[in-house]
Amino acid sequence: MTIESLETLSDEQLRAVIARAGELLKQHDRERKGKALSDARAILASVGLSLKDLGTKGSIAKSRSIGQTKHVPFTCSETGRGKTRRISGV
Repeated sequence: MTIESLETLSDEQLRAVIARAGELLKQHDRERKGKALSDARAILASVGLSLKDLGTKGSIAKSRSIGQTKHVPFTCSETGRGKTRRISGV
């Protein structure tokens, strides 16, 4: 569909196109969210974590105060010096 073809449509046809475009946008959003969640689950699983480990629905639980955030320790190696140190991260 081109801009020129839209100009030939009646108001009712334009409303139908707009409605369908809205449905397609929602569908695309759901698909992107599903893929992002799947990717996040796979990445977290590769380090032994799940979305639940991060908090409610993939974010820090609102009921927790800032000082009570759960941290999961992991090892990070510094490339220039070859040393390894423990740091907190989620």
